[in-house]
Amino acid sequence: MSDHLMRVIADNLGQDVEEVQPVIDEFLLQLHRRFYEYKDADLIGQDLHYQLSHQGYYHLLGLFDCFSERYDWERGFAQEYILRLGLRSKWLPYQHQMESWKQQRFTESKDDTD
Repeated sequence: MSDHLMRVIADNLGQDVEEVQPVIDEFLLQLHRRFYEYKDADLIGQDLHYQLSHQGYYHLLGLFDCFSERYDWERGFAQEYILRLGLRSKWLPYQHQMESWKQQRFTESKDDTD
């Protein structure tokens, strides 16, 4: 697959990359956040299928199957891929987003114990 993913998506939708990229970025950001902050054990089976189209849910599960087949992934491996982005200035803003998620998650669980 040599075509740039955003170009393929934009072409398939008849849109410009500049219109598609922010939507994809926001979707992935919110999906990541939902996985991170979801309190119940099974976001995929209990909730996510109600929030995505049938097609989107089907392909997300297919992505997970392909991923699990090809990668021996453990928590923290993402750091290796993030370091490949190069300059710290390219990925630091996104780390900051997650730090606010962690703080929110900690605050919520702390309040639950009071």
